[in-house]
Amino acid sequence: MNSTTAQEVSNVKIVSCTASDAKYKVVGVVPNKTEAQFNVDDHLCDAYPTAVSALWQGRAGGSGSVLCLADAKKR
Repeated sequence: MNSTTAQEVSNVKIVSCTASDAKYKVVGVVPNKTEAQFNVDDHLCDAYPTAVSALWQGRAGGSGSVLCLADAKKR
């Protein structure tokens, strides 16, 4: 992945992968990871070689899922 610096994101919206405003597409999901695990492990999406970034989705203090993201514009 080329984006390994943790950043807080907001205003994330779900759109079709083919939508003109789509920036990323989900290419893999790694379930049952805490936010702390996500923050320290840069290799969670290694199984998805097209992934360029990752997003943790869950509730603070609990487990969630890591969404492995690829550039939506590349085919």
